[in-house]
Amino acid sequence: MRDVDITALSKGQVDRISVWQVETRLDAQILLSAGGTKSWLMVEEMESRTRLYFGSVLVPRPSSVEVTPPEVSWLINSLMGAHLMYSRLLLGAAARRLS
Repeated sequence: MRDVDITALSKGQVDRISVWQVETRLDAQILLSAGGTKSWLMVEEMESRTRLYFGSVLVPRPSSVEVTPPEVSWLINSLMGAHLMYSRLLLGAAARRLS
């Protein structure tokens, strides 16, 4: 992913970047979807800076039985620790790059 791709996404010029598809776009928020993963980003303009909010969720697959709650697959569940570490590393790298 290149800066030019992120800029195009932020300006609404594209609805897809890498594996991510725009699911919802509002003035200062965007919800991206890639299979069973969704990421939410929001910007808040402040006096001398911009604050970025980020959220990530793994969407459980629907249950085939009405009384059974949806569940995350064993594979996704086993990758949760790596997902959390990757998210923190990615956000930390982005913060350092902006500083």
